[in-house]
Amino acid sequence: MLFNSCSIPATDPENNEVDDVETIHLSICVLGNSYSCDSFSYLPFILKEYGITTNIHIYFRGNGSLHDLSEQWYDSSQTSVADIDGGQRYRLHFSIDTRKEDKWIKDKLMSAHDMLMLEKWDIITLQQGGNRAKIPETYVPYLQDIINHIDSVCNYKYVRTWFMAYNNASENSKEGSCEASLSTQFDITHNYPFDLVLPVATAVFNCQQTETLAVLGDSRYKRMYAPDNEHLQEGLPCYVAALTIAEAILRKYKPECSVLGNKIRPTSSWIELVNGILRDGESTGVNEYNCNLAQCIAFYSNDHMYEISY
Repeated sequence: MLFNSCSIPATDPENNEVDDVETIHLSICVLGNSYSCDSFSYLPFILKEYGITTNIHIYFRGNGSLHDLSEQWYDSSQTSVADIDGGQRYRLHFSIDTRKEDKWIKDKLMSAHDMLMLEKWDIITLQQGGNRAKIPETYVPYLQDIINHIDSVCNYKYVRTWFMAYNNASENSKEGSCEASLSTQFDITHNYPFDLVLPVATAVFNCQQTETLAVLGDSRYKRMYAPDNEHLQEGLPCYVAALTIAEAILRKYKPECSVLGNKIRPTSSWIELVNGILRDGESTGVNEYNCNLAQCIAFYSNDHMYEISY
C-alpha cells in the first residue's frame, strides 16, 4: 500500500491546532450518490484546519447503488436507465482542490472509469445506495466487480460506511434498519479487502439516541433528515457526518490529532461561502453545545464502528 510521503506535523495538545509545519495532501475519489455529497460537503474545510489539503472529486449518481456503478462504469451521459429501481437517474460531478480553491465547483461530466484515471488517488470511497445498505445480496457480485476495476488502475481500495435513509415510518426502528444495516456492513467490510472504514452510519444512528440532536431536521420521526426525509439536513447533521470521516482520516494520517475541539461552524452563511453541494434544507442545530456533542459522537463512533451505543 502506497501513501503520500510527507512529514507528520507537531500539534499543541491543549487546543488541537496544527502549528506552522509542512502539510499533507490527499487525493480522494468519491464514487457514490447524493448521500456521499451529504457526508463529504464539509470535509475538505475541516481537514484543512489540521494541515491536510485535499483534492476531492465526487462522482454522483442519483440514488446510485453498487449495481448501478458496476453496470454504468464507462457511461458518462447525464442520465441513463438505473438498476433495480428502474427509471432515469442523473449524474453530476463536484470537485475541490483546497490548495488553490476555497469552495466546491460543479465539474464536467465523466464516467467512473475516467474519473479513476484522473490521477493517482490516495483514497477511493464506495457507497451503497439507500435501503440496499442492509441487504447483503445487493452487494454481490457488484462490489467485487468494482474492486476489480479499481485494482486495474491503482492499489488503493478504501470504503466508507454508508448511512441508510429511511423511506417510510415503518422502517424507523433499530431492529428493522439501524442494526440490520450495521450488521451487513460489518460482514461486508470484513469479507472484502478494505483498508479504511468511515462509520457515518454509526454516527448518524448514535445522534438519533440523543435528545438534542435526534430532533434536528425531522422532528416527527427523529431522524436528522431534511424535509425530503432522505438526506441529512444542512448544519449539525451534515457536520457530524463530515467529522466522522475526518476523524477516520486523521487517525490514518495524523494520529496525534482528533476532531475534538474543531472550530468549523456550519452556519448558513458559511455554507453559502464554501458553496455547499446539495443544500438540503436550512442549516440547523449549530451552537457550541451541539457542535461539541457532534465531535464527541464522531470520535466515539470511530472507536465503536458497529455499535449504536452512545
